[in-house]
Amino acid sequence: MSLTSELDRQDSPVRRFLLEAIALVSDAKRGSSHEQRAKALLDFDALPREPSLVPVPRANPSTVGTAFDYRLRYDMSPFSSFNTVAAASLNVLGTGDQTLRSTITDFLEATDTLVENLGPDQCDLTRDEDRQLIRHCVVLAQLESIVRSGGRYQHLSPLRPDLLDGAPESVVTDVAALHAPALVNFGPRRQLIQQQALAHWPNPTFAGSAGIGGADADMIVGNEIIELKTTKTLDPKALRSALTQLVGYCLLDYPDQFQLRAVGVYFARHRWTRTWPLWMFLFPTREVLDWVDHDNPPAEQVVAKRLGELRSQMRAAVDTPRT
Repeated sequence: MSLTSELDRQDSPVRRFLLEAIALVSDAKRGSSHEQRAKALLDFDALPREPSLVPVPRANPSTVGTAFDYRLRYDMSPFSSFNTVAAASLNVLGTGDQTLRSTITDFLEATDTLVENLGPDQCDLTRDEDRQLIRHCVVLAQLESIVRSGGRYQHLSPLRPDLLDGAPESVVTDVAALHAPALVNFGPRRQLIQQQALAHWPNPTFAGSAGIGGADADMIVGNEIIELKTTKTLDPKALRSALTQLVGYCLLDYPDQFQLRAVGVYFARHRWTRTWPLWMFLFPTREVLDWVDHDNPPAEQVVAKRLGELRSQMRAAVDTPRT
């Protein structure tokens, strides 16, 4: 189970709670008395009709998405590959296949050495260096798929002695095309991270994550939690889904560890990005519109109190026994 799977289940108490709690997203549907204003706040009219970067033929969409996430995280700040979901494949596989475990360990060590030598968080890489790092990101994505499938790796057969040989060129090419404009878009954030003006948490988990079998976001930069999407579709439904997921992560941060106060999306194929203050998704739409109209957002104490209330309700939903 995960937050994503909870949101996919019609009978999930977490899904039911979030759909009721996040009023602005719910009111951006047809028939709401606040429909037009809610849609305007969510920028529905600005959604591009078609992707500007079409998928490369035969590139697995799931692998592309995860590899893209890894590649962009490396631009923000260095991290050890042993602290990733991909590395958890060592635990999922157990002690049965020592040769495979050794191969994965060697690969993770090689990835950390490569990142240390290239320094992608400090400088732009050459085309060849970029593709080299992306190839490692593709393998990390493949290893992560072992974890998320519960230890199955037959879909990656045959596993080669050098895992990099199993990184399809189509996926590498697709990720490279998506990464170039993303690096430009995230450039200002990257610079602030380099200056230590903002903190970066790649693939963070939250206090409530374990309660739903795991919930890990794409990244946090400063007080903004960001969802990265590589899907072909960007429509109101896709945006509502991404925002619901982001607010769900924020509410799983029971102790306010990350002090999240903004949510952002980046749809890579459309090169479309937006950021909203978190408070817009915490209160009834009528109150949100009043604050917006008067250009007078709620005070931090008001937001913190409301977050505490919603997190208590989120915890109750998470702890509800499943049938």
